[in-house]
Amino acid sequence: MKQFVSFLLLGIGLLTTACKNDSPEPEPDLLGRWNGESTTSYVVDASGQVKDKSTVPDKSFNMQITSDSLIYDTTIGPSMRKSYKYVRQGNDLDFTRFRCTIAVLTKHTLTLRFEERNRAPTTPNLVVEDNYIR
Repeated sequence: MKQFVSFLLLGIGLLTTACKNDSPEPEPDLLGRWNGESTTSYVVDASGQVKDKSTVPDKSFNMQITSDSLIYDTTIGPSMRKSYKYVRQGNDLDFTRFRCTIAVLTKHTLTLRFEERNRAPTTPNLVVEDNYIR
């Protein structure tokens, strides 16, 4: 019986140690190389309703994110590089005529959502999400 009580106390001690709050995970790093995985396109009507959605695999490019630039490189066909300067405010990356929002950011996945800034309010809107892995 003494051994049972000893094991019970040891088990309770281990349980309370294992159940302590862990410190929160730091935010995953946006900077670095991301490999294109797929592109999802949404057609959204003027009232905000999604009318069409399609996802296609797209591994034709990769992207390097620096502290102030998105640098795209093609992975198939003739080599081409495009670079865009941006300013980050929270989950928004401000550049060009598109609004870019970080929709998903984990250690190994990234989804950037692109929407046109100044579309006519009565016309359908095309929203594109580029999905990346690393």
